[in-house]
Amino acid sequence: MNASALDPALWITWYDLAPHDREAYLCWLHEQYMPKLVERPGVLWTAHYASEPRPPLTTKSHGRSRRHAAPEAVPQGHEFILLVGGEGPHVFSDPTPAQFEASLGPGERQMLALRNALASNVMLEHLRIEGPEARAGQAGEALSPCIQLGSFVFDGDEDELIVRPAVERAAANGVLVSGPFPADTLFVRAARGEFDVVIAAYHDQGLVPVKLLSFGRAVNVTLGLPIIRTSVDHGTAFDIAGKGIADESSLVEAILLAARLSDAAQDRHRPSS
Repeated sequence: MNASALDPALWITWYDLAPHDREAYLCWLHEQYMPKLVERPGVLWTAHYASEPRPPLTTKSHGRSRRHAAPEAVPQGHEFILLVGGEGPHVFSDPTPAQFEASLGPGERQMLALRNALASNVMLEHLRIEGPEARAGQAGEALSPCIQLGSFVFDGDEDELIVRPAVERAAANGVLVSGPFPADTLFVRAARGEFDVVIAAYHDQGLVPVKLLSFGRAVNVTLGLPIIRTSVDHGTAFDIAGKGIADESSLVEAILLAARLSDAAQDRHRPSS
């Protein structure tokens, strides 16, 4: 099996169990159901986890305390998580998880019916980034699947109280601006050329996609200064200092941009003849 293909497709099920059903269900799950899942064509592995109970997550903003919540229509099972890894999307499309469970025997369906607040998702790998860490492992090793297991709806009000009014004021002053937009899709749209500029709400929200899309070609420009200041898009890299292996591309780009900005500034201040 190719170690880099451990998680192209995942079937994830969240659920709760009544206390009096847990022992019987978990024994059946590990001894019978999970081994049967692995026998399915294309299934590579299974795993089952119990979640640790945690207090509700709250945050403070504008002097008020807010709780992270999910819509009532979304099943809220969170005590247990069953993961099934497949070699590709086809594994969980024919049959689908629902069709597979419906094809089981009466006893097996009866055990599955003990689950409460059931939520089930099939997740497909869209893009794998293989950086130096991915290539540094030993033979037979692979990076673990990176999954956000949860459903979060943040009932915050920064967008409505701060960002949207600022956008509306800028638009009223003649600035071609729109938003706010969800960051998880905004940068994809920007990379396709839909926007000229993206204003990120905080450092990592903007720097992660910039470095992913154009590391070595991006330039850091500080605005609001009386002088032109540009810098590279990376840190000091002390671990490779003096070894002659550093990539100077971003430094070159920063110098060239500073020169272009300087020329433009001089043109604006040059008297017209």
